[in-house]
Amino acid sequence: MIKDHLKYLRALPLYIVGGTIRDRILKRYSPDIDIVVPSDTCKVALDFARKSGGSYVLLDDNPIQKMERVAVKSDEGVLLFDFAGMQGASIEEDLRKRDFTINAMAIPLEDYLKDGFDVLIDPLGGLADLHKKRISVLSDESFENDPLRMLRAFRFAAQLDFQIDMKTRKSITLNSGMLKDVSWERIRDEFFKILSIDSCVPFIVEMDKLRLLEVIFPEILPMKGARQNGYHHLDVWGHSLLTLENVEIVLRNPEDYFAGYSPDMKEYLDSGSIPGRSVKSIIKLIALLHDAGKPETKSRGADGRVMFLGHEDAGKRIAEEVVRRLKLNRREIVFVKDMVGGHMYLINLSFMDSLSKKRILRFFRKHPGEFWAYFILFIADSMAARGSDVPIDRIQKTVSMAKKMLNKYYNRIKPRFETPRLITGRELIDKFGLPPGPLLGKVLSDIEDARMEGKIKEKGEALKYAEKIIAAK
Repeated sequence: MIKDHLKYLRALPLYIVGGTIRDRILKRYSPDIDIVVPSDTCKVALDFARKSGGSYVLLDDNPIQKMERVAVKSDEGVLLFDFAGMQGASIEEDLRKRDFTINAMAIPLEDYLKDGFDVLIDPLGGLADLHKKRISVLSDESFENDPLRMLRAFRFAAQLDFQIDMKTRKSITLNSGMLKDVSWERIRDEFFKILSIDSCVPFIVEMDKLRLLEVIFPEILPMKGARQNGYHHLDVWGHSLLTLENVEIVLRNPEDYFAGYSPDMKEYLDSGSIPGRSVKSIIKLIALLHDAGKPETKSRGADGRVMFLGHEDAGKRIAEEVVRRLKLNRREIVFVKDMVGGHMYLINLSFMDSLSKKRILRFFRKHPGEFWAYFILFIADSMAARGSDVPIDRIQKTVSMAKKMLNKYYNRIKPRFETPRLITGRELIDKFGLPPGPLLGKVLSDIEDARMEGKIKEKGEALKYAEKIIAAK
């Protein structure tokens, strides 16, 4: 338990502060423990690391306030003890330099260990704001001292389901431009914490209303007011927000859209190459960016109809600029680019009279690890298109198509993916004298397609099939 480790500090005049106190009052478990140290912060942290068996790291070498962290493994997982030097001559003065009232409370360590919340130090009304479910900034200078706090206001509101008060909203509107002075890594991390919330849409919309979102994503400005064709009832940006909302609806009720296959989806959505950036949160970012290329590709046909020919490619380029600015890793950048660039594939398939085995196979072969993301966006995007030209049974057909493709994948395609190839490149070289190159690759690919489609099942059939392909060249 956390208290078992804090006992190593009990002889010192320390304070438990901030989010630790907030979460304790709200009865929310948190593995992060914030501690204010009047002096010798580094010595206290190093000594605690030695006694607790934890790992020490200098978290922030800011000369104004150094932050030391000790990570301790426990039965509850990894506990993070953050030690910060006291700002000012007293704990009350230190609390006045923090971000929001709900994070500006403290308890002496000894009293915290005894659950002595009757000695709560709360000079700015944090407890009252907790009861009112209100996010309130401490002062006009708070955002000037650290503009990232504007994003943190929305993150806390989303995590706790609180409201940001009017004073704080006005201050964010006035100071939103200062967010440009913050590093993109810090902006990225805070924004993805917001996206990770199950119902983040209301907070994304509020960020947009306060002109904060466009500081992070200036690419959304051309999307606002960009009118669309008869398939859409909203402009490009409104449609993008509605797509995000529908992504969250699909994620909350996957069984309604994917029948018995939805359990396989959860592990995939919670995965990710970087802690704190799950696939689920990246899909939400893609929902906001998937039509970013429409404003620059808008045109009219001979009949006067609005078209967005090539908007996928334009959007892919814009999305790449965004995620590179946010400093996502290479794998994430490729994922975002591919999804924005390929988000129309399933939509185009859905307009066809019938689905061929080859088209279904092509989709799953191209996206063997990411097909869930494409289905989620496909359904959410279709749900957000409510223009007068959309057939009344559009959503029903969309969901039916997804279920049909998943059924074929799990019952026919996936088992074949998991069996070895019928023939290797080495065997083709030895049998037909083919040199390594494009033709060899094509023959192997065509044989694999034929196997997946069930046209061939044995090595002898594969060799005959290869012979026909070679002879036709």
